[in-house]
Formats: sequence, structure tokens, C-alpha cells
Amino acid sequence: MSIFPKNDLPAAEERQIRPDAGIVTAELIRCRWLLLIGLLISAMLSYVFVTETYKEEYSSTATFFVTSKGSVTSTVFTNIETAKSLTEAFQYLLESDAMRRTVLDAIGETEFSGTITTSQLPETNIMSLTVTSDSPELTFKMIRAIINNHHLITDNVMSNATMDVLMQPTVPKAPTHALNRRSGVIKYTAILFAVIVSATVVYIILSDKVRSERDLSALLPGYERLSTFGCEKHRRTLRSRLRRGRSAKKAASESLLVSNPTTSFGYAETFRLLRTRVEYLLNKNGQKTLLIASVAEGEGKTITAANLAVMLSYAGSKVLLIDGNCDTDGNPGLSELFGITPKDEDCLCARLETGNVSDLPSPEGAKHLRLLLNSDFSDDAADIIGSEKMSRLIRTAREQYDFIIIDTPALCRSGLAEYFAELSDCAVTVVRQGVASGRSIRDAVDMLSCSTRILGCILNDVRKVEFLSGLLSGGCGGQYRYGKYYGKYGYGKYGYGSYGSRGTSENNGGGKRQ
Repeated sequence: MSIFPKNDLPAAEERQIRPDAGIVTAELIRCRWLLLIGLLISAMLSYVFVTETYKEEYSSTATFFVTSKGSVTSTVFTNIETAKSLTEAFQYLLESDAMRRTVLDAIGETEFSGTITTSQLPETNIMSLTVTSDSPELTFKMIRAIINNHHLITDNVMSNATMDVLMQPTVPKAPTHALNRRSGVIKYTAILFAVIVSATVVYIILSDKVRSERDLSALLPGYERLSTFGCEKHRRTLRSRLRRGRSAKKAASESLLVSNPTTSFGYAETFRLLRTRVEYLLNKNGQKTLLIASVAEGEGKTITAANLAVMLSYAGSKVLLIDGNCDTDGNPGLSELFGITPKDEDCLCARLETGNVSDLPSPEGAKHLRLLLNSDFSDDAADIIGSEKMSRLIRTAREQYDFIIIDTPALCRSGLAEYFAELSDCAVTVVRQGVASGRSIRDAVDMLSCSTRILGCILNDVRKVEFLSGLLSGGCGGQYRYGKYYGKYGYGKYGYGSYGSRGTSENNGGGKRQ
């Protein structure tokens, strides 16, 4: 069975995501550690470049007083013109092979890698000669050799002018241009980092990933956005708990489940609002079985299913939460999340044989919630889920429970969600910001809608810059947020803690992409 059927919509219509300044800024903040690494690499490369390309150069200068030869009536104007002509001719002679051989023989060298230049002081008959090389000794020897030997060549060529030394050259004591490493490193680091940031911004703008509520609405027109979640405040809370010495696994469990008494009001209220909307839609349509699906791993599907089930049970409804991760690559997220290791007789495979969904384990603090978990994964999971036994078990559960919530594997990893969709009344898709592409999300929704009704979508792990978001949206509301840590079973690195400001809800965070 194909996981993703072909999408018939044209690419131009498919791609409707248009990030604004707030979204781009939020994404840059999200990538701040990568940008910091890029800044450090830019600084190191700039340091190496500035250091390796710097060459010490030493210059020595002599000046000559130029006059017209054999003319007692020469004027200042004549001498200036003579100096101008001599400067041009002398530069040409210095570059000739005859002059070069003469000077090199005089200093006992075979080649000279420096530069020799002549110039005329403006509006005067004074000519300067400058020699530059990477050695102060060689520079001085070279200019002295030119002064002492130039007449061997110039007397035959420039017979109408004389050159008298006005200022003798000296041995250079310091490089002409000192190494200013700091300014060079800052300059090139800024250039490289600007290129990195620009490339990142271009990638964000061109990326085909869902990044905001507006993008999700444009991508899936006609589907209701049930909720939006975020993250940052939870991360800070979990870090403080870890610093107080709690284990990562314990801190993750406490911060993920709304049933924990330490969970903040904002975090619990987020799922209470989601519960209200989902319960209303289910009762309105006479539906009981709800599938929670996502395109990729780590989009927050499991925590959404767990907390939604807990919240429905708090309202007095009898709820059955089924762990549908029963393929060989399954991840026992619900078992880890609730801290329950099911007995063999309480696992899904065993209950399929008996058809009994009573007397299942219940998590602490949610007496109306029952868990049908997994401990064994099967190579033929698709055959098991698509069997008559599974259909019979769901029919039995519908008679005994008010709501049945099924947590399924990610659609990109397994096709089991398609089989569970056949058994469900409706489905909710969880979309984590910046994980799945727009095409994958639309294909997944198209596939699920062939087997069941799509109740709506949840946008997860939304990151916003509050002051920019307020300006760009007219200052409407904040967000509830929840972060990214699922500890051992593969979701990210930090965790879920208290949540803050009110407004449109924001997310559970998936975490580690697999």
C-alpha cells in the first residue's frame, strides 16, 4: 500500500508559504547556535587569511634634484619639464634588462622580487626613487646600487639632464605597513558572517516547510486549525529542574503530562482548550474513534495524544488510549511517558486474541483513562492491524468507552496509520514547524482523507519573536507554548515545563528528527 499517493495539484499552487519578517527572525533565533558556530568559524578563517596573506615590506627612498644639462639660461619651468620627462624615462630604464643586470651585478644578486618606482613631486623639479622589498638590507643595498650605477645607462640615454642626490636613502627600520590583525579579522569576519546569515535567510524563505499558522491554513485550506503550540518557557523550567538535581527522565515525564501537579496553568490550559474543541466536534458528528497522526518523527504526536486523552478523562469521559506503534521500528513513547510497563496480558497483541478491553492499566490521576500499550513489536504488524480481530476489538471498545484515541507511527516511517485510519471515525494531524515539507503534509492529509475524515490540524513547536509578531499581526494575543524533550524515546534535548502567555495556543515540541 502506498504511504503517500501522488499529489495532483500543480507545484505553483502547492507552494503558498510566504514567511514574514517575524518568522524569518524567529527561525534565525532558532538556529542561533549554528549561527554562533558559523561566526566562530568565520573568525578563525579570517584570522588565518589575514595572518597568512600579510607580508612585511620595507621601503627606502632617495630624492634627486633634476636640472637641464649645459644650459645657463634654464628656467624653473624648463627644469620642471625636464624632471617630468626624466621621471618617465628613468622608470622605463629601471625596468629594462640592461639596468636590471647592472644593478644586480653590483649587489651580487641574481634576482630582485621587490618593486622600484619613481615619481615627481608636484610642481617641482625634484624626483623621488623608492625601492620596496621584504628585506630591509636588500632594499637599502638595491637603492644604493641604483644611485651609484644608474649613470652607466642613463648618461647615454638622458644626456640633456643631470640628477643630483638631494636626500640620501636610509636603512628602513620598520615595515611600511604594520599588520593590523584586529581590524582585518573584524572586517573579513563580518563579510563571511553576513554571507552565512544571508544564505540562511534565503534558505528559510525558499524552504518548503510549514512555519506559521498562516502557512498551515494556506497549505490546507478547508481544514480547521484546532490548536497552535510553542516552546521556550518550558525549556527554561526544565533546565532549572535539572539543575536542582532531578533526572532527565523524571523531569521529562513531569513536564510532559498535564496530569502532573507541577504542570503550569498555561500548559494545562492549552490542552484544556484543545480538549474542548475536539470534544465538541466529536460529539457534534457522533464520532468516538480519533486517530492522531503526523508526517515525520518528533512532531509531537504522542504527547498530544496522551494529554488530549488525559484531558478528556478529566471531563468525566471514559477514554481508551491505544499505542499504535506496533511495527518493528516502533517507539514505546506512551509507556515511557506514563511510566507504565504493561503486563503481557495487557498488551495490544494479547487483547486482540481475547477481544477484552476491560481492566486495562490506568495512569495515576486519570481514573477514567485506560491504556492499551505495546511491549512487543511485530514484523507483520500491518496484517495484525488490518485483521478482523482488530476490527472486533475497536467495536468492543466503542461500546465500553466514550472516546478512543489512537497514537500511530509517523507516516514517513510506516504505513500502519493507513490501516488505523480505516478503523477510525476521524483524524487529527500534528504538524511541527520546520520539520515536514508542504508537499509531504498535503500528501499525508490526502492519504488519510481517503480512509477517514480529517477533523483538523495542530501546528506544533511554533517559534515567534513576540514584538515582531505583535507589530505584524496588529498586536493580537500571545501564545501557549510547550517545548522539545521526550528524553529516552527520541524527542529532542530539553523538556517541557511551565508555560506562559495567553492567546492562540502553541505547541508541544517534538524533538529529535529521525
